[in-house]
Amino acid sequence: MTHEEFQNQLKAIPDMELIEKARFALSKLCSSGGASFTMAVPPRLDDTDMILSEVISRFTNKLKTI
Repeated sequence: MTHEEFQNQLKAIPDMELIEKARFALSKLCSSGGASFTMAVPPRLDDTDMILSEVISRFTNKLKTI
């Protein structure tokens, strides 16, 4: 899969699903003392860094439109 295809799949995650993924990831991070952080090569849609990056990207884009 190309980088562009991966980014399109990430962007296709509905907002509410992304929020739930971020909440779950944060909960796991807190309960594991950070040990649950995941970052894979190649990246996966459920990697902690991908989820948080997409949340930040969407929030940033929304603020730019205000």
